[in-house]
Amino acid sequence: MKPQRTPSAPSSTQKRLTLLLLAAMEREDMAAEVHRLAPLVAEHAEVVQRDLGDGEDLSSLEFDIAVVLGGDGSMLRSAHQMGRRQ
Repeated sequence: MKPQRTPSAPSSTQKRLTLLLLAAMEREDMAAEVHRLAPLVAEHAEVVQRDLGDGEDLSSLEFDIAVVLGGDGSMLRSAHQMGRRQ
């Protein structure tokens, strides 16, 4: 039986992950979910929030993980806005 690894907290020399949290903020339910999730995720990673409705070019942002809240349209819009940075 293999021993299970317990994740350790990042040391002061380790870089915290940056999580890009994307949602169409014009939808009240998505905006509420972003405001609920961001503080929880911030306990473990740096959180960068962006509104997909702004049409911002996301290809120049530095992040480790992207989380898209919404449906198929939000996923496709975020992929388009990230360009080759996906």
